[in-house]
Amino acid sequence: MSGDGNKGNGRQDAGPKRTVAQKYTAPKVIGVDKFGNEITEGTGNYKTINEKGKTVGSTFISEGANKSNRSIDKLPFGGTKIVATMLKKPLAAGAKYNRKAFENLVIGNTKKGSNIKISRSEWDAMSNAKKEEIYSTHQKNRMAGKTDFYGRTVRQGGNGGGQTQTKTQAQIEAESVAIQKAAQAEKDQAAAEQADAYKKKRLSITSSRSLFAKPGGRGFFN
Repeated sequence: MSGDGNKGNGRQDAGPKRTVAQKYTAPKVIGVDKFGNEITEGTGNYKTINEKGKTVGSTFISEGANKSNRSIDKLPFGGTKIVATMLKKPLAAGAKYNRKAFENLVIGNTKKGSNIKISRSEWDAMSNAKKEEIYSTHQKNRMAGKTDFYGRTVRQGGNGGGQTQTKTQAQIEAESVAIQKAAQAEKDQAAAEQADAYKKKRLSITSSRSLFAKPGGRGFFN
C-alpha cells in the first residue's frame, strides 16, 4: 500500500479482527494542463470491502438510495406519492442492493456474450458520472428485455411475434437479489467442499501416524 493517502490502490484496515476495510482508487489521468498538472477524470473512488473482497459500500451504491428518494420527493402530491413515501426505506434499500449486485457480479464478469467488458480496476477509476451512464444503460436494456443481468443479449422466442418481454423495476430488483443469493450459495458450497476435503486429508494423515505409532502397527519397532 502506498504511503501517500491520496494515491494508489490500498486497503486501510483498522486491525486483524476487522471484517471490512476501505479501499481507495486514484482517478484516471486524462491529460496534463499547461502548468504540468495532471488532469483527472473524477476525484478518485472510496469503497468498503469485506473480508471476502466483496464491495459492501461505495458512492455508486449509496447513490441508488439517493436517486430513489429524490424521485419520490419529486412526485406530485397524491395517492402514488403517499404510498411511495410509506415505502421509501425498502425502495431505497432495494436500489442499493441492485447496485451492489451490479458492482460485485456484473463488473469484471467473464460470462460469454456479456456486453459489459469492464474490469474492476477500470470501474474503480471511473468518474461517478460515467458509472451512472453505464448503469443506466444496463438497467434500461434489462427492463426492455434486451439483455439479462450479466449484459448478455436476450434471444427472442421463435413464435414469430418478435415481441420483447419487458420488466418492471421491482422484477429487475427481485432478479438481482435471486442471482446474488445464488452466486453466494455457489461460493459457500465451494468453500464447504474445500474445507471438507482438507478435513479428510488431515484425518487421513492423523490415522496413518497413529497406525505407525501403535504396537503391532506398520513401522512400529519394539
